[in-house]
Amino acid sequence: MNPDDTINFQLLDMSITREFLRSPLLTGAIAPSSPALAQAMAAGLGLHRANVVVEL
Repeated sequence: MNPDDTINFQLLDMSITREFLRSPLLTGAIAPSSPALAQAMAAGLGLHRANVVVEL
């Protein structure tokens, strides 16, 4: 991880915390997910074969 990634991650973390404090019932997470977690969650989905991906 380069220093710019660390700074961006810290800014994102502060943004999520601020939004959680502002409206806790509307915030789906209290901490940001890492790119490694996202890759691990999507690893077995076969996305390389997908024609369309819909995000909810």
